[in-house]
Amino acid sequence: MTSRKKHMTATSRAAAISRRSFLGRGIQGAGAIASLQAIQSMQALASSPPVPGDFKALVCFFMAGGNDSDNMIVSRDATEHAAYADAKGNLAVPLGDVLPTGAVSSDGRPWGFNPNLPELHQLYQQGDLAILGNVGRLLAPTTRADYLAGNATLPHQLFSHNDQIRQWQSATAELAPTSGWGGRLADRMDPLQVNPLIAISTSLSGSNLFLSGKTSPRMDIGGAGPIELAGTDPSFAISAVRDQAINDILALPTPHLFETEIAESVQEARVFNANLKLALGSAPSLTTAFPAGTMGARLKLAAEILSVRGALNMRRQILFVSMGGFDTHLDQSTPHPTLLQKVSQSIAAFYAATQELGIAQDVTLFTASDFGRTLTTNGRGTDHGWGGHHMVVGGAVQGGAMYGRMPTLALNGPDDTKRGRWIPSTSVDEYAATLACWFGLPAADLPDVLPNIGRFAAPDLGFMV
Repeated sequence: MTSRKKHMTATSRAAAISRRSFLGRGIQGAGAIASLQAIQSMQALASSPPVPGDFKALVCFFMAGGNDSDNMIVSRDATEHAAYADAKGNLAVPLGDVLPTGAVSSDGRPWGFNPNLPELHQLYQQGDLAILGNVGRLLAPTTRADYLAGNATLPHQLFSHNDQIRQWQSATAELAPTSGWGGRLADRMDPLQVNPLIAISTSLSGSNLFLSGKTSPRMDIGGAGPIELAGTDPSFAISAVRDQAINDILALPTPHLFETEIAESVQEARVFNANLKLALGSAPSLTTAFPAGTMGARLKLAAEILSVRGALNMRRQILFVSMGGFDTHLDQSTPHPTLLQKVSQSIAAFYAATQELGIAQDVTLFTASDFGRTLTTNGRGTDHGWGGHHMVVGGAVQGGAMYGRMPTLALNGPDDTKRGRWIPSTSVDEYAATLACWFGLPAADLPDVLPNIGRFAAPDLGFMV
């Protein structure tokens, strides 16, 4: 389905409708917006060549629950690793198991990968993956002294899952945000599209704030692909009759704005669904092998959607996939290594698929999470933290390097609030701004997408070509 937040004047609404004038041409038949008629009228489109010229895609890989990134990117400094191991207890990665990279933080300390990330370690070594240290939600640069003195302006409800997911995905100071920075980026970039046949934003993991814009539509599909309305799948003999009945109902005039909006959204969703289903039916078969499981399937579908970008007239796309299980309060020793293994295999396969499709330079995947976790163990797992480390993967990434400033792994040290909850040294705003500028957003438009970006020194962190 689609989601559209309408905060438009009549003029801007008309412009938005004009950008999607395909809804009124070729697809509608005799004025009806029927998914079956859309399929019939688009048979030639599926084999059309890719859109020439500029194409870029961002893929947000969200690790839901709060990833323990201190166990993902691990210190290789002997003294610091000893302090880390003392705090982590039985959850610590032994120094001898850390995959060496030659990576050093800005102050010269060596770091490496968790041994369950061999594929991502290889991508780092070949220059296609960058590490961004100690990223988190900030409203302004914050020091430990300010935090302890109560002088810092802090995000709402630090260490709360729901609040920090909203804060991370919205990148605003609002207590109840209604749009995400991915959605606002889509709002700004949507005019680049020429007769797009699906929304610029697509979630493969259900509804989320990140992709919610103010004017641009969002498409939420299942991890297995487009979702049919019950009883309208062509495999049903009566599907055409049911499909026409739905169109007739949606076409009825209504005196209420909300009813009209719902009807328009359903119509748009049905067209998007039909367009995507048709295009995917003619997608090239990928030879890249994806791992079994939910994340492998979702990232394979993401690659397939990108493979039909030309058939769908897409110049920009923003995709969202989410992987759960990272809330490791009660048990981390077994689940977390397994989760990291799946992350490594799935992301590496996705990158290989973009290479196979010839779009590795045009697609950038970046990780995100609620927050990091505590350096200390609670005896069974780790608790909610703040700053955490992230990874960016793609052919346009200035990989094989670390960016930002890694925390000092010391309890009550210069970056610690308490128990190894790191005060972020890089804001989500700076992370997002670097990706947004690569995506084509003019620097002058950054405040429209990231209202707080002016409070931070580095709108370009340098990890993108």
